[in-house]
Amino acid sequence: MFWDLGDRLRHRGAYEAAPLHAIYEWRSWHTFYVKEIVPRALRVRARLGEDADDVLRRVPEGVRSFLFHLDLTDSRRFVQRRARLLAALESRGIVTFNARIGDLRATAVQQRLKEAGLPHLLAERLGNPDELLMVKSNYNYGGRSERLLDGSHRRLLGLEEPLKSIRQKWDYFVRPRREIPGEIWRDARYAIQRFVTNAAGRLTRFRISLDHWVESPCVSAEPVKDVTRAAPEPDRFLLRSESPPEVRRAAAIFGLDFGSIDAVADDEGVYHVVDVNCTPGVTQNQPGRLEWLRQPWGGELASRRLA
Repeated sequence: MFWDLGDRLRHRGAYEAAPLHAIYEWRSWHTFYVKEIVPRALRVRARLGEDADDVLRRVPEGVRSFLFHLDLTDSRRFVQRRARLLAALESRGIVTFNARIGDLRATAVQQRLKEAGLPHLLAERLGNPDELLMVKSNYNYGGRSERLLDGSHRRLLGLEEPLKSIRQKWDYFVRPRREIPGEIWRDARYAIQRFVTNAAGRLTRFRISLDHWVESPCVSAEPVKDVTRAAPEPDRFLLRSESPPEVRRAAAIFGLDFGSIDAVADDEGVYHVVDVNCTPGVTQNQPGRLEWLRQPWGGELASRRLA
């Protein structure tokens, strides 16, 4: 059962069905996994630039967890006094998920992976002129969500205007280093990455729901791969401890309790994280996937939060 304010008013006093999990979401409800997975969820519609106290007033007593589910690549400035919000939720005994999620821009993700000693895709301007590099938007999904913001909202969030030349993932391209012009290297709205692939042409999406993970590989001959257009292979249901160490460590670094990570294993089996997403949409469901991802939302939630 999913709740919004209207539901609560209609069912006031129905203790057995009261919401347990607050989903603080911005443009990420319908067609997103969170709506299908989290039981007894209260939809808290986020308002860009609101204060911590504004949010707290909309979280009722009895809620056990609070999930940040904001469909933006960089949400660090979405809530004013975010530290106060987190402290107040903790004082009420509410477990927070994705609370450390902030800057998931492509270059920032790869820089943090490099600093942590994990495989990364950062590319230098100087190097082998024939090495293949991928050119993409620094925002997730080509800046789809950021493009919905007007100029004043982007300034509030400290975001640049998205590229006009890249509006979706299929505008990304792979070229030798020598063919990438200087203006692209100089424009921080682009992300230029080393192109890593494998003989099978396989990309793997790891769907994360607390300590329950789903490994969803897919195969495509296209250099720019996406799970919605690639041939899916069977899911593998995992606990977090069973996931590949490179991907598991990346999730911990970013504080990703709920979301997805796209990664490519090279021909030696080493995983390279490509993208990190905290608001995964429902795509190509396979039998048992929703049931597995739904399981950890019962029981002791605090023990399921990433360290």
